[in-house]
Amino acid sequence: MRKVWLVVLCLAVAAPLALGAPARYRIVVKADPPEGGVVAGGGVYAEGTSVTVTATPRVGFAFVNWTEEDQEVSTSPEYTFTVTASRTLVAHFVPVPFAEIGGRWIGRLQLLPTVLLERSLFDLSYTFGRGNQKWNMESSFLFTDAGFISMTSRFTGAFGPFRIGAGLSFDPSVPAYKNATFMVSSYFGEYRLWVDLWVRHYAKWGLAGTPYMTYELCLHSPPIRATLVFDDDCTGTKFKEVTGRVAGLSLCCGITYDVELSFTKSGFDYIEFEVKNLFPLCCGISFDATVTFSVDEKSVSIQPKWEGVGTACLKVYGDVLWDENQMIFSGIDIYGFRIRCEFGDPCPRRTAIRNPFVEFVTAFAPEKMGWAGFEEGEFEYIKLGLCGPGCCGAGYTLSFSAYFGDTGGLFGFSRILWSASVPLLANLQVGVSLEVGQSGSTFKVNWAWEF
Repeated sequence: MRKVWLVVLCLAVAAPLALGAPARYRIVVKADPPEGGVVAGGGVYAEGTSVTVTATPRVGFAFVNWTEEDQEVSTSPEYTFTVTASRTLVAHFVPVPFAEIGGRWIGRLQLLPTVLLERSLFDLSYTFGRGNQKWNMESSFLFTDAGFISMTSRFTGAFGPFRIGAGLSFDPSVPAYKNATFMVSSYFGEYRLWVDLWVRHYAKWGLAGTPYMTYELCLHSPPIRATLVFDDDCTGTKFKEVTGRVAGLSLCCGITYDVELSFTKSGFDYIEFEVKNLFPLCCGISFDATVTFSVDEKSVSIQPKWEGVGTACLKVYGDVLWDENQMIFSGIDIYGFRIRCEFGDPCPRRTAIRNPFVEFVTAFAPEKMGWAGFEEGEFEYIKLGLCGPGCCGAGYTLSFSAYFGDTGGLFGFSRILWSASVPLLANLQVGVSLEVGQSGSTFKVNWAWEF
């Protein structure tokens, strides 16, 4: 009888405690297939507990998702949830191919005034290995209206702590060797230092057509980067140039700046200062500025920015005039200027235009602004670029250019260029371009197909 009373007493004391304690639930985690990876985070937890389960794929596998009763609950390898009931979660993995084959075909065909194959490039790639020990081999075959004119093979991969690569190019029309490249790179973690070495050899260089080699050593540890270049024209190795760059240095008020300085064997080459978020004003308005001094020209670029609206950039090209006899500043020779305004959202992926833009260029000395693409007698152009979403996750682009010259027609027009590019499939982009000028008209079709 005494034992019965003891049991009743224990139950009377334990019942209130049990009623006040939170419920506990079991979380079960599994891997599918079991050899695909390691899962963790399962166990028994009190109701209301925040739990994170993790899935780590093994070598040769990739994580896909978490499911519960065949229903997807997360695509992240780290899934966090609040415990409200017992659950069985399955992490799914898939094998990663040891070898993959792919490629692309890009080309441009002129239809007017005559049919002419301007360019047809086939790229084939073969990747094998897994993880950090992947190797990639590529071959490129270039065709023009003159036939098969170039073949290049290259590979990159990892060998222990080193990244290495090499390439070889031939002229199949002779056939003859053209050039070769070798690269080795390594990272020293304790110093946060990358060391890259490039060696390039050319069978023929310059008008003389003699063999030529270059050696490029690059040391970079953010924010500092230094590059030394040497060349060898079969008469001995000689210093060519050294370039140093410091990027992302901070001043007060969120202002950052980059500095790049270059010297050649002849002495000073150029120095460039790039300052970002200069003179920050209210309403998200600030300025970026770039000043470049070189032995050939000096330029100043001022780019006002309005966060959320777009950017505008004014760049002046010219040279500082210096009286070497009296060693005094005597003026500035302006070659021309460019105004570029970018607006709207960034263009979709795989498009030639980065942002919608309008650009104006005026040249007072067109022969000194070769990058502008002026033809004889032209001194000014206006360009407009637009873009938008297309099918299959890609996007379309539209561009219009009008060139003006001294001997132009109506309103001084000398040439008008129009081009458009649209995605037809997820891996196929097709474009057309039309150029109308005083010397005639051309119509071209281009394409880019990845497979």
